[in-house]
Amino acid sequence: MAAVFLCIVIYLLTCCSAYVNLALRKPAFEDNIYIHANVTAGNAVDGRKSNLRGTGGECSMSTEKKRTATWWVNLTSTRSIHDIRIYYMTDNVPWDASNKYTARFLGFSIYISNTTKLSDGKLCYKDTYFTRRTIPAVFNTTCFVHGQYVIYYNERLPGVTYPSDYSEYAFSDLCEVEVYGCPTLGYYGINCTTPCPDVNCGYCHIQTGTCQGGCKPGYKGHQCELECDNRKYGDACQKSCGQCVNKTQCDNVIGTCLQGCEAGYKGQMCDQECTDGFFGRNCQEKCNETCLSCNMFNGVCDKGCRPGWEGNYCQSVSVQDDGNTSTNLSVIGIAALSVAILSIMINAVQLLYKLLLRRQKNKRNRNKTYEQSKSEHVFTPDISGYDSLVISRPEDNYQELNTVTADR
Repeated sequence: MAAVFLCIVIYLLTCCSAYVNLALRKPAFEDNIYIHANVTAGNAVDGRKSNLRGTGGECSMSTEKKRTATWWVNLTSTRSIHDIRIYYMTDNVPWDASNKYTARFLGFSIYISNTTKLSDGKLCYKDTYFTRRTIPAVFNTTCFVHGQYVIYYNERLPGVTYPSDYSEYAFSDLCEVEVYGCPTLGYYGINCTTPCPDVNCGYCHIQTGTCQGGCKPGYKGHQCELECDNRKYGDACQKSCGQCVNKTQCDNVIGTCLQGCEAGYKGQMCDQECTDGFFGRNCQEKCNETCLSCNMFNGVCDKGCRPGWEGNYCQSVSVQDDGNTSTNLSVIGIAALSVAILSIMINAVQLLYKLLLRRQKNKRNRNKTYEQSKSEHVFTPDISGYDSLVISRPEDNYQELNTVTADR
């Protein structure tokens, strides 16, 4: 009678459910698999379950004397799961306490995860009460969660005391694993045709449609109706915004700073510091070229200046005076001093030029006056009374002298 009832239950579960077997012919893996030509991890998701003998070509088996046993199927994307059904390896003999395989499945666990790691998954079922007499050959459990990997796990760890019915080692001898649920996220109901009511819900309960497992990135609240705030964004509003200008809220979904970055930061998310040589908002200001390196927030040359320059922004030239002390002249001061010196030189040249012109003019005036004075005082002798004057010649005097000398 019990066997007949079990067959009826299996029939109803198999034939009357409108959910899809999401695991059928999907990629599968088994750790410590039994080496045999007819044994593969994929046998447990090939849709065949008429031959439940280990090496019959329809089952996956693990090797002996192992402390842990793991088998998983990859649903290829996150799916909304309703229930999971497992067909154990029976070796095609009656399934009762006398069957040696019943002890191998006691204490097993089923996890749903988005990775192949148990620690990343959610425990769907953990056997704590089955015995060799009560464990069914076909196990079924509801599991209203979402995930990509369905993981079967068992263990027999050293130093741990297990019930007497348990096998000494862990096994994962599975002939078929069926995972029923909706093939597309965002829908629920027996036919998986009703859209989830909450637009911002990541996925909803496969039966009730209520938001389950979190909101879409950027939203929060019981109905996922609230956008992330308080400078948070992303999945479950757990990520912090970057250095947005004036501490404004970043995009609630992807975290971009819509109004730009605070001084010292750049990038769409304002999470990158200014590269060397730039500072200010969005790193658009360029450091003074006389800086060795400037502060990314305000441009102060906090690591010193190049030789010959001084000041917070290295804007001042360093000059040595006669007393060997440093005198600072700003660039503006130097320019003003240069202009003043040039002006003095121009004025001096102009004054010198005027003096030279005046000197030349005075000299010409003096020469003119002298010429006039000279022409007015020229001496002209009066020879009117000497018309009859006889001018003796030297030879005449010589003859006279000779005459006088002879007479003596």
